[in-house]
Amino acid sequence: QVDRTVTVSCFPEQLLTLTSKKHDRIGPKLEENAVFQAIKTVTMATQASRRQDLIKLFEEGWSDGERWSFAEERRKIGLTRKDRRKKYAVALMRKYFVDA
Repeated sequence: QVDRTVTVSCFPEQLLTLTSKKHDRIGPKLEENAVFQAIKTVTMATQASRRQDLIKLFEEGWSDGERWSFAEERRKIGLTRKDRRKKYAVALMRKYFVDA
């Protein structure tokens, strides 16, 4: 049984509003020049692309996924990345120095 469906897209997440909820979308942010962004994405999908362009697209997608993941953690846990790191450091200090 599926509890949740998350949409992953190369199109900006703001354009996916009809298919999923805000927290269930992973995609790039809408750029200032949205028309150019759309043309670039469709061109890459329909024509041969240079290797470095595809690597850049992959890295941007990875970044989009990380951004979504961090936002999802904050939404569920209520902690920022800084707060999580601080809690982790405190836990390590306790484990190795206090409890030793």
